[in-house]
Amino acid sequence: MLSPAGPAEIEIGSTFMPKGLLLLALLAALPACRSYDESRILQTLNQRGFGRKYVGDANEQLTLGIMDSFQLSDPNNPDIFGNYRIGMDGLVYDDLLKDVFVAGFTPEEIAQAFNLRYAEFFTDPDVRVKPGPVLSKRFYIRGEATSQGEQRLIRDTTVWDALMTGGIPRTADLSDIRVIRADPNHPLIIPVDLEKMVDHGDSSDNIPIREDDIIVVQPNLAGMIRDAVGMILTPLQPVLLLAISVRNIQTIADSFQTDTNFFIGGRGGAFGGVGGRGGGVGGLGSQIDGSSTLVVPQGGSQPAGQ
Repeated sequence: MLSPAGPAEIEIGSTFMPKGLLLLALLAALPACRSYDESRILQTLNQRGFGRKYVGDANEQLTLGIMDSFQLSDPNNPDIFGNYRIGMDGLVYDDLLKDVFVAGFTPEEIAQAFNLRYAEFFTDPDVRVKPGPVLSKRFYIRGEATSQGEQRLIRDTTVWDALMTGGIPRTADLSDIRVIRADPNHPLIIPVDLEKMVDHGDSSDNIPIREDDIIVVQPNLAGMIRDAVGMILTPLQPVLLLAISVRNIQTIADSFQTDTNFFIGGRGGAFGGVGGRGGGVGGLGSQIDGSSTLVVPQGGSQPAGQ
């Protein structure tokens, strides 16, 4: 005999749970899932500096980073010699030592690291490190500047040096420049006024650029007007281009029609349509062979005196 219908239940293990309670349990678990995702996101956020693994100030002390190269030698041990490039993992490969981690080290620290490893195979190693081309140091320019985007920091560079590499357009406001030094804990935005250096020789704002600095140059009034006009015209550009294209097609068609009328039956045309004034072929009153005799159509009257 069937038992009377009761509330819907789901068997879990040896117990039964109503569907409503299960739904409430799932809803209660959602905040926990969300907080777990948020904690994972927090773990991935940048904790220092610009965001790269290996940071420093090349103006104060050179450190080698990813894709930088150096030459290694030992005056006391000719067998210790090689050219190395730092890989994405921060390692260089040596035939004897295998992998050696050097990313973020100064040349002196790299020499010490190799000395410690080579001490197992050589007596009193004295490794010397000569840096090669430094590719890991860079800064960025955006705004009213001819050279924009990523720039290599290969020497002592001021804000003026950085901007004059490609030139400064007339739409740049030299009194409104910002140097941004990004950091999650202590971000720094430095206002720079180069106009007073140009006008009065005051170079107090012409600060040295550090690696990963961002230089932002604001537009002057002319640049802002240009940008405003561009914002208005940009959405209309496809329509304007289409209108210009249609106008060009109409102009070509009109020109073709004019040329056709010129050659066929037009007044003064090259082939002189019938009756065309001054026509080259067969028009009434045309001269033949330089004679003064006129060609008269059949049935027409001759001039008096003939």
